[in-house]
Amino acid sequence: MSAATAAPAVASGVELMEAIRDGRVDPPPAAVLFGLELLEVAEGRTVFGFRPDERFSNWQTTHGGVLAGVADFALTTAVITATPLGTDVVTTNLTVTYLRPLALDDGQARATGTVVHLGGTLAHAEVTLEDVQGRLLLRASGTCRIRAPR
Repeated sequence: MSAATAAPAVASGVELMEAIRDGRVDPPPAAVLFGLELLEVAEGRTVFGFRPDERFSNWQTTHGGVLAGVADFALTTAVITATPLGTDVVTTNLTVTYLRPLALDDGQARATGTVVHLGGTLAHAEVTLEDVQGRLLLRASGTCRIRAPR
């Protein structure tokens, strides 16, 4: 564990995501694997930058499973920003519709996650992924189980 993650002084899910964005808390290892950059944070909303490269190739474009993983990050982190710190947030379903391919040389795409409804045990959120020209590449919607900290 690095010094950045040893003692995060945050009081909410929004503050946790802001601390990750600002480099005061390390991101989860899978976010590092995908090379995600947390660009924007607000209550119920996150925006990630994702730069495709050869690691994510299916020989012609970015593999759809990788894009689903990016969408899942945007979905769950948006929910985290709308819940108390320490809330257990787990994706229970994710529906992804691919509209356009993301070429490996397309530059940084933006994944925006937005909470649609926050209930007592379930949260519903939506994600869009756009290329640098603002063209919609993917739409996703999903549900997360949420369980308050004990």
